[in-house]
Amino acid sequence: RFASPESWEDAMVYQVQVDRFNNGNLTNDHINPALEQRLYSGTSYPHDMPRWRHGGDIAGIRDRLGYLQHLGVNAIWVTPLLQHDGEYHGYCTTNPTTIDPGFGTPEQFRDFVQEAHSRGIRVVLDIVINHLCDVTTTYSKKPAHLECTQALNHRYWAATKEEIPTQGTLDFGPTFFPPFRSQSFFNRCGSDTMEEMGAEGGATMFGDFTMGMFDFDTQNWDFQEIFTQLHKYWVAYADIDGFRLDAAKHVTKDFLAFFSTEMRAYAGKLGKKNFMVLGEVAATADWVAQALGRMETDPAHPWDRNATGVPQGVTRRIASIERDYQRHAAFPLPGLSSVYNFEQSGDGAGYLIGQHPAKKLADFYASSRYGLVVNQTLGQANLNSLWTLLECHDWPRMLTTMPHRPEVLIAGFGWLFTSPGIPIIYYGLEQGFNGNCGAGTIFGGALVAAEVAELCEEGDDAKKRQDMFVGGPWLLGSAVPEINKLARIDAAAIPALSPPWREDPFLRTDHQVYRTARLAAALRKSCAPLRSGSLVWRSAEGGANGNLLAYSRILPRFEVLVLINPGFTGAPFIEQLEMDSEVNQGVGTYVNALDPSQTGRTVWVGGRAVLVFTGGLMVDGGTFAVFVHQDRLGLWDKELGTALCKAG
Repeated sequence: RFASPESWEDAMVYQVQVDRFNNGNLTNDHINPALEQRLYSGTSYPHDMPRWRHGGDIAGIRDRLGYLQHLGVNAIWVTPLLQHDGEYHGYCTTNPTTIDPGFGTPEQFRDFVQEAHSRGIRVVLDIVINHLCDVTTTYSKKPAHLECTQALNHRYWAATKEEIPTQGTLDFGPTFFPPFRSQSFFNRCGSDTMEEMGAEGGATMFGDFTMGMFDFDTQNWDFQEIFTQLHKYWVAYADIDGFRLDAAKHVTKDFLAFFSTEMRAYAGKLGKKNFMVLGEVAATADWVAQALGRMETDPAHPWDRNATGVPQGVTRRIASIERDYQRHAAFPLPGLSSVYNFEQSGDGAGYLIGQHPAKKLADFYASSRYGLVVNQTLGQANLNSLWTLLECHDWPRMLTTMPHRPEVLIAGFGWLFTSPGIPIIYYGLEQGFNGNCGAGTIFGGALVAAEVAELCEEGDDAKKRQDMFVGGPWLLGSAVPEINKLARIDAAAIPALSPPWREDPFLRTDHQVYRTARLAAALRKSCAPLRSGSLVWRSAEGGANGNLLAYSRILPRFEVLVLINPGFTGAPFIEQLEMDSEVNQGVGTYVNALDPSQTGRTVWVGGRAVLVFTGGLMVDGGTFAVFVHQDRLGLWDKELGTALCKAG
């Protein structure tokens, strides 16, 4: 078994959209395609091609492990691999006990995880927890949607078990997954509207996402047990290091508590003492707090609940597993190990592309929302254990509206790898991917061109998920000119295996965007405050410093100062910034790890420590600086293009 990390704060994650990342096995390219692809593939009109399966698979990820190791990441989040309905994204699971044959085999997945471990890279598997898909199943009795979701929500808050006459009845089709073939395992309230899915009410948890996605009754304790037991298999068989729970916002929190506690305990028995259970809770701070860690309860006294914020059904479930989570040495709490810090991530991305002022980031840290979420974490001190990002499979590419601004990504990597949280690189970010549909030639005639134009104008998810391999039919643009030249849209593209990664035209390591991602990862790995330090804002107010963002990451006797300028308000001239007076009690010299010619000296002014920059400091647009005390900084690394913090 590959041991868990002592702390997941040391992780640097790479997200792989499996179908779009790399094709490593041409023989499975046409296994289990969705209906549109079966109907139109090979015809003169390849309707909906951007939403087809394009050939990425497990073998393709494995072929690029050397590349990911070179980049410097030490964890991979892979989008769902379990058997599904044929849609390329994999988020419509039909059988959670095997790998989708279009992606590979269980044996190939196990071997991929083993090789990743041999390179020091952990694997987090994305799973769908709120619904099961089956195209042969329908409602034989239609539900009364609103009344059904309201009744189930009442049952959730009151912890009762009354019958719900407004529920529908499912007519299970012949392909429906047998272990879940029970009316009582599903809410049966019918499909939500888009507004209901985006809200935070009963329908959000108890309605179907859409037709054919049947919403689990996650209040059912028998279902909780069976679902959890089935997924324990992947920990035992493949030795994975964590689960990412898709759509965790849309299930009841009692299920999150049971699944998280049981999975951590089971993995611990296999030698994984700090198994990751990450939840996607795309919601307000209140809903995030109810899912994470302490879950707005006192873990030592679960019945001592926040009656207005915690449903009785959640309290009852947490009390039933109290001994189990309290025995876990690394995480003695009932809730999710971590969630995404979507607010910080969204505000950070908005700041970097000029939509938000720097002050918006500082305001979040001063808000009650921040405090509410911090209070649910294990240490109750910061959000270093939450996952952060600039883009992902559900968000537009950072450069969607400014496709030829690589300096924005350069500043972005500075923020991503030095701000609090576990950073995620969405595949292709380090190669400048921008989702630009018009970067290359569109083959297939006027109908195809018109369809692509409409899809891209609407911002379809496919635009966020371009191919990253030779032979891919959906090759969109990049801010890196050498990568941008590869763009083309061609449903008749001939599938091909990628060359070895050092020869792969999509995996160039000689441009500034990639080099910056790599050096930022190396800096974070070497400088402990960037991973685990507290955060103190030094400049985020605008004014004379423009939209400069400056902050310190601090551990006892160790401070790192970061300055970021995305480049929309000129290059501010900085003479001095306040520093931590406990760390900097004497005169000392700080050096920019990225440019040793830039230095500053700490002095005391009015009873506080101040870093005075030698000759002043000009922070150019599209750059960042990382100042470290000279005694903490090692020699210049010519290959990386930075000096690293010394060990110890």
